[in-house]
Amino acid sequence: DLHSFPTRRSSDLPTVATTIATIPEDRRHLVTTHDAFGYLASAYGLSVSGFIAPNPGVEPSVADRVRLAATLRDLDIPAVFLEPNLARTRSVLRSVAQEAGVAVCPLYGDTLDADAPTYIDMMRFNAHSLAHCLGAPTS
Repeated sequence: DLHSFPTRRSSDLPTVATTIATIPEDRRHLVTTHDAFGYLASAYGLSVSGFIAPNPGVEPSVADRVRLAATLRDLDIPAVFLEPNLARTRSVLRSVAQEAGVAVCPLYGDTLDADAPTYIDMMRFNAHSLAHCLGAPTS
């Protein structure tokens, strides 16, 4: 309920931080469709290592694709993150990731849905997705 939100929020965010903290430091690279997750990276010790375009209204160039592919390769990035509301659309990020053999994982931005109906649910979902997709190699 609305009255318990401030308390729930403050008690849930340490869990988010703890979950994200399980990601090895050398794998804390955030690559997304556009440069909108700096707040998340800053708050939880991630590095925005790449994005396909500076903002969602700009069509990525060939140079953007080449730059992103090089970043994925050079930093040995295991996963890129695509907002679920964009998952059903054609995505340059997905194409570049598939060409590089990199996983594509969900990360909520500003759109909620049945899987993440509240801010707290979104933050928990994002923490688990980041930890699962960027976590330690399984080999």
